[in-house]
Amino acid sequence: MIPLEVLLNEARLRRRIASPVQLIDRNFPEQALFVEDPSMFIAARCTRRAGKSVGLAYKYFIKAHQHPKSFLPYISLTRDSAKNIMWPILREVNDRYGLGCEFVDHALLCKTRTGAQIKLYGSNTKGLANRLRGIKTPFAAIDEAQSFRPDILSELLDDVLPAAIGDYGESGQLAVTGTPGPTPGGIFYEITERNVGQWSRHQWSVFNNPYFPNPEGFVERIMQARGWDRNHPTVRREYFNEWVPDPDTLCYKYLATRNGIRVFEPILKHTSSGERLWSYVLGVDLGHSPDPSAFSLLAYHPHIEKLFILKSYKRPQMDVTDVAGEVKSFQKQYPNLFVVMDQGGGAKQVVEEIRRRHGIDAIAAEKKDKADYIELMNSDFRTGRIQVVEPECQDLISEWMRLSWDSTSLKKREDPRLENHCTDSVLYPWRWAFHYLSKTPAPKLAADSEESLEQQWIKIQEKERARDDSPSFRPRARRGFSNLENSRLRLK
Repeated sequence: MIPLEVLLNEARLRRRIASPVQLIDRNFPEQALFVEDPSMFIAARCTRRAGKSVGLAYKYFIKAHQHPKSFLPYISLTRDSAKNIMWPILREVNDRYGLGCEFVDHALLCKTRTGAQIKLYGSNTKGLANRLRGIKTPFAAIDEAQSFRPDILSELLDDVLPAAIGDYGESGQLAVTGTPGPTPGGIFYEITERNVGQWSRHQWSVFNNPYFPNPEGFVERIMQARGWDRNHPTVRREYFNEWVPDPDTLCYKYLATRNGIRVFEPILKHTSSGERLWSYVLGVDLGHSPDPSAFSLLAYHPHIEKLFILKSYKRPQMDVTDVAGEVKSFQKQYPNLFVVMDQGGGAKQVVEEIRRRHGIDAIAAEKKDKADYIELMNSDFRTGRIQVVEPECQDLISEWMRLSWDSTSLKKREDPRLENHCTDSVLYPWRWAFHYLSKTPAPKLAADSEESLEQQWIKIQEKERARDDSPSFRPRARRGFSNLENSRLRLK
């Protein structure tokens, strides 16, 4: 028999747990409409600081209250972004309304009093689609959808999650949310701007958020600090919720028509030893689980004024032995391979273990002045000096087309919400490649050709002038002829 005191405590706790009605903020009508929307498919396009994530948290707790012992997945771009965006908001809402949830930090799992579980994922989680394929859920949400890889977003929205909500009938819901991206295109753009599909659409901005202090003044300060006006693409996108093309906000200026190639041909026709002159550099960006590790192979030649990116890819959840094995496979194929490896943070110990246990010598990646070096690399993009083998570099190109500068930071830095594993694994070895010193060799001239005789004459002129300038030199020239004239006569 359960003691009376235990039953009383349980009753008091249940009275303190918020009902669904309490989790709808009537002072914020735009957010409330989103939270109360009963549609099966819901889309929300919002600016920064608009209160979208809080609205999602309300919806998760309402569903957990309505469906005890259910499983509710939240999917953001990366596990870190899920942890930074939604995890503190779930805690805040829990504390504010006394929901009595248990938070398992290492698993990013919120256990509610009804037995329902809210689980946070990153789209970079290994085997994410397969993990979610067999679940059933009354509510799932994809956040930061504008930055997802198209193949991942398509699989989740079209194949995996619609089936997962089907078991709950009319109560099952799927939400996709995000902000306008720098490139008007992709699945989230089609849903929120071109009204593709049967989605119930919502949009609001920071100016609608009653809890954000003086949004007009905040945006004005941002514009003054950056020298922007209301028409700047970043302002229109980040604070006025508009899809605006803005290639300038992308960190890397890769252009497929200028920098993309289909195959790499290393043989040079003008030199029989061309193959032996190629230099290869491998860049490695070490991932801290569950982030992936990235590998990029670059090549350059002293007679070609271009840098070639031969392959670039990333692998999730690799341990030290996995990374070492990957590097060794490259070393077997390219015996004189130069390895540049990220040694920042906890990676330094990993690199030392790779050196000691696996005999791999790696140069520490230079990470200072990163934004400046990205701009220098962009000059190589613009002049076509970087050539990318596109079929072997899809992970890299996907990151290049999404990675943008952080518009909320006064310091020029990459947006921390976006993946940069492959881009870093290319930037590291690019700083060690010497393609910028390469020169196309002049064609060899016939010894008796006019061009050859002229080059010889120029060299003799330079030599004679140097000798004439010497105070100890006493020339012996034919009478009536200068040294230079004598030299030219000898050539003839």
